[in-house]
Amino acid sequence: MSEKLFTEKTIADFFADLVKSQPDHPFIMYPDRGLVWSYKDFDERTDNMAKGLLAIGVTKGSHVGVWARNVPEWLTLWFATAKIGAVLVT
Repeated sequence: MSEKLFTEKTIADFFADLVKSQPDHPFIMYPDRGLVWSYKDFDERTDNMAKGLLAIGVTKGSHVGVWARNVPEWLTLWFATAKIGAVLVT
């Protein structure tokens, strides 16, 4: 498989590269919650959320609405929708 050009890469592609190159490095930190997720942790969480979205009928091109504060779950949803090609609407 050939390497994608920079302009052909999606957010999910860039993130997958980082998961491979530095899986145990901190990616998300919410000090007020005592929360630290590594790239690998976050990848697993977004995979699980993406599977859940697919299970309820969200597919590539679907629009997913979210109204939330700056919480880890919001970012998780954003990456999960990107992984399946859905669109997050805020």
